[in-house]
Amino acid sequence: PPPNTPAFVPAAPHPAAAAAPTGGLTARNPAELATARKAAVEVVKSVGVNVLRGKDLTTVTFPVRCTEGKTALEKIADAMGFAGAYLDGAAEMVGVEGEGRAVAIERMKAVMAFYVASLHLVSGFCLKPLNPTLGETYSAELLPTSSSSSPTTIHMEQISHHPPVASYLVRGSGSTPNSRWQYHGNMAYSASFGLNEVRIAPSGSRVFTFSPPAPGLAPQKITLAVPADTFSGVMWGSYAHNTTGIAEFVDAANGLRGELRFGRPKGTVERSLAAQLPDRGDTVVGGVWGKV
Repeated sequence: PPPNTPAFVPAAPHPAAAAAPTGGLTARNPAELATARKAAVEVVKSVGVNVLRGKDLTTVTFPVRCTEGKTALEKIADAMGFAGAYLDGAAEMVGVEGEGRAVAIERMKAVMAFYVASLHLVSGFCLKPLNPTLGETYSAELLPTSSSSSPTTIHMEQISHHPPVASYLVRGSGSTPNSRWQYHGNMAYSASFGLNEVRIAPSGSRVFTFSPPAPGLAPQKITLAVPADTFSGVMWGSYAHNTTGIAEFVDAANGLRGELRFGRPKGTVERSLAAQLPDRGDTVVGGVWGKV
């Protein structure tokens, strides 16, 4: 879209099909939830809840039956499902001299939209992924999103076992240099156990790189810091996966900073999302969802 495209703001809630009544996404497969809960009870009996509360769960051995048939590397690849749909178009946005900042803002919006669109691809699952072995690699290719686009390639490697860290490189292989982009970084996380819930705290670097937004400028780089995930009801009650906190997008060279705020609107049981580019005061996207 051209740089002056109006921001889209939904006028009404848009609940997801798997939305939990109390907010977040519920289990997609009740049988998997039952299996995961039995395994969680066994682990608590074996290790002790007081020990678990002060221990990083990435160092705790879980029964193999509570794992799904994918490794953590494959789950990272799943989260890239909409990369071509949003980032190919962002890479093709190139302005004439003097329009660089306007193009940079539109690319920032596309990156933020890609992040939001991908959340449900790795949410609502109850079984944990298998831990990759040190040095394990995984490669994948996403089909073109249109007749004019090219495949998106994904390459990953497990570069640390304890703590678990995966390095990845995702590339859009456009037909021209200006239509190519890459998303690279390393993904680490810690996991902690609370009262009937597990909290995942991600860390690591995440960088999107595009061609210069206009002649005479440097390539555009956007860094991403992601919020935490909480899985409540892991042993009893209503199960839900919630993302809470702020996803922060920064383009230092162009003086841009975007935020996606995940939280609970006051007085409701629904989840909300608001995004802004504070330097302009524009709301890029906004909405509320959660109740079915």
